[in-house]
Amino acid sequence: MNIISSTTIGFTLVNLALLFIIGSSFTLKPLSSTRKVHQTAIYLSPEEDMELTRSMLMNIGSSNPSNPSNPSSSSSSLLVQTLTSPSPSLPPPTWLFRQAGRHLPEYAAYKAEHGVNFLDMISSPAHIAACTLQPLQRYRNLDAAILFSDILVIPEALGIEVTMPGGVGIQVPDPLQSVEEVVAMTASIDASGVDAVVDKLEYVMDGVRLIKSTMASSGLGQPLIGFSAAPYTLFYYMVGGTSKKNVDVGEHYMRTYPVESAALMSRLSSVVVEYLRRQRSAGCDLVQVFEAMGGTLEEGTFDGHVLPVLEGVGRKLEEKGVGPTMCFARGACHANPRLGSAYDCVTVDTVTSAVDAQAAVGCAVQGGFDPAMLIGEDTEESRGRIKEAVAKVLKDPEFKRGRYVANLGEGLGGKESTDLVQYFLDVVKGEA
Repeated sequence: MNIISSTTIGFTLVNLALLFIIGSSFTLKPLSSTRKVHQTAIYLSPEEDMELTRSMLMNIGSSNPSNPSNPSSSSSSLLVQTLTSPSPSLPPPTWLFRQAGRHLPEYAAYKAEHGVNFLDMISSPAHIAACTLQPLQRYRNLDAAILFSDILVIPEALGIEVTMPGGVGIQVPDPLQSVEEVVAMTASIDASGVDAVVDKLEYVMDGVRLIKSTMASSGLGQPLIGFSAAPYTLFYYMVGGTSKKNVDVGEHYMRTYPVESAALMSRLSSVVVEYLRRQRSAGCDLVQVFEAMGGTLEEGTFDGHVLPVLEGVGRKLEEKGVGPTMCFARGACHANPRLGSAYDCVTVDTVTSAVDAQAAVGCAVQGGFDPAMLIGEDTEESRGRIKEAVAKVLKDPEFKRGRYVANLGEGLGGKESTDLVQYFLDVVKGEA
């Protein structure tokens, strides 16, 4: 058995031309039930790997119900221009948080066909690439791909178990239990080194390279967004275990053990920066830092303990030439004016006005739309709500055209109508 690696992926990509020339049809069999999982890498036989990769590549474009248009090359894409060279003549680019995943019928069908769960999928370059590309196959007017992955791959690389038992979201079943264990984790990162931690995430970089190669061979020019959880989000899960319970555990550590907490978050910051640097080197066109759990902290605690760390990540990325950069401090959008000096784009949640944010920051703004408007039947009433919500932002007299990325203020949850998602994308582009 061989682990999927850059060598294996390289072999499959070398044979890509032959696969397209041959063009033979076949049925992909479910992965062997004897597949082993070690840390975050899935072991496949050479035959399984070749068959899986070939299936994905041969089907790109063949199951696209919307026949989406092909944007310009990623280096000159509308999204990258909006973040780096804003102009009033630029229409808003669009992409969606969690656009790849459970709201898509083809995603559920893919999981069932291959007999895999979410953790299997984010551990395999071939699955990462296939799921990343599904929304580009379905939707027109989608201006970016977002890497199909998860915010907890870094804790897993640090040796912390991550599970997804079903119905309760992704979890850390055995979080750090004491400040002594927090100190020990900090020492462990120091002992192994940042590079050794990120080396364990090479399967993600293999996925990035496979995505970019497949997009190039398929004529897809959208940029690819890489991402990582922010240091505090990583810290929160490592000591709390779940987003559903123990929501006060981060506040407790920040206040009771500020020195020990800061030390671990400092090491996590170095890991995040290196992880994103490697994503960018592997082919991502821009990167996002996602602070998912900022809303669990009191504003003063966030500003005193988390915000400086988040700003530091943005500035370190800039020093290393990793960009353009985006940041989403969910539940803590009051920090966007400061974050706007460290990132090329900041995001607003569903309770924060994108237009007001534009007036308060010195960078591009994205997000704000409520995904709830995309749930339900595709009716004139539901379309009217979408059109009204878009007009409220894009037709506001204070709206700054050329400095806004149309996106949601929260990720797609799985119940959204694909027809309404498409309608939203069309309305933003002025095509509906």
